Amino acid sequence: FSPKNDQAWKLRDGCTRKTNLDCESDEFYEMENVKLPESTSVFVNNTMEIKECGGGGCVMWFGELVDIIKYRADGQELYIRRAYQKLGEYA
Repeated sequence: FSPKNDQAWKLRDGCTRKTNLDCESDEFYEMENVKLPESTSVFVNNTMEIKECGGGGCVMWFGELVDIIKYRADGQELYIRRAYQKLGEYA
């Protein structure tokens, strides 16, 4: 990921992907103890199995993820889909 606009980065303008996604090889990066993002583009799937989500259901965001906050403890897990060749680069 890289800033959308270097001048507005400090004003929370957000990021864009550097590499396109590929459904065949992409993986997910886990962020722990976060406040889940605000969004109007949300899909709730209660039919996924525990092994698929690690809980009783999944919430999927489409579009921009806004207002993610990292807590020291007591937050939730968020998995960000990332291009395979970029895994580990920012971990």
